[in-house]
Amino acid sequence: MKITNVHNLPAPLFDVIASDEYRKSGRFSSSELPSPPQMRVLKLRHDDEIVKDASDFLWLIQGKSIHKLLEASSGTNAPTGPAALDDLREKELVYDLGDGVAVSGTTDLYNGGVVDWKVTSVWSFLLGGLKPEWEAQLNTYAWLWRRHGYETRDLAIYAILRDWQKSKSGAGDNYPPIPFMQIPVPLWPDLQAEGYIRSRVAVHLAAEELPDEALPPCSLEDQWAKATSYALKKRGQVRAVRVFETREAADASTTPGTYIEERPGKRTRCEEYCDARPFCHQFLAEHPELAEPVPDAVGSQTEAPY
Repeated sequence: MKITNVHNLPAPLFDVIASDEYRKSGRFSSSELPSPPQMRVLKLRHDDEIVKDASDFLWLIQGKSIHKLLEASSGTNAPTGPAALDDLREKELVYDLGDGVAVSGTTDLYNGGVVDWKVTSVWSFLLGGLKPEWEAQLNTYAWLWRRHGYETRDLAIYAILRDWQKSKSGAGDNYPPIPFMQIPVPLWPDLQAEGYIRSRVAVHLAAEELPDEALPPCSLEDQWAKATSYALKKRGQVRAVRVFETREAADASTTPGTYIEERPGKRTRCEEYCDARPFCHQFLAEHPELAEPVPDAVGSQTEAPY
């Protein structure tokens, strides 16, 4: 991946972003397994052609900074072995499934349970609830700990909410009173976790054998698809009275002083977050109006390998 500096971020900040040296161990990481095989394979194959701007990584830098502070507060990583149940922080675990295919994961905290820190939007939970990929990620961690001789009693996400607003706290709608949430995550039985891991490894390996145009398409869930909706609103008010799935239902509910606001559907991951979209046959077929050429990284923009 090449990183540009289109918005002229200060050199020290750009250098931090461009010099990230993260390298995973093993063939698959716990965060890769839930991802769509098409997206993962295209990103691997076209890594040298993908261009992103440093500004896209600013929130990631904030999250990594918080992780570093939390890691440092523990003193040192505790020794390995079932008897050592002190807090283990930023501990990388690797397990070989056979044939040289290893799964890895780095847990933020193990203290008999597994905790994953997230720096994210408050609306991630208020609107979407617990993300399936986060549930799978934490259960992969638990499975890895069991393979290293540690049992896991529970799973949790500790979320720091970067866009929390004090003015909205206590206003109802389950809005958190502080910019932090502790979210319990269902703990899967070991057989369920192992079945999930092996099945995801199998679909990713199968995808690696296919040409770009024959890769398995991403599902609507993979694409974070949202259907078009219709909000019934009162004039002069920001919040909708009610949101409908069809225009007909919305029209039938209108009264004097109200109007219908159409909220177009979108496939959020594809349109806004997928680095592989310039190379994705599915994306180009489904979104011809959004198709874009592979960015040309040569020019006046500052570049660095990532």
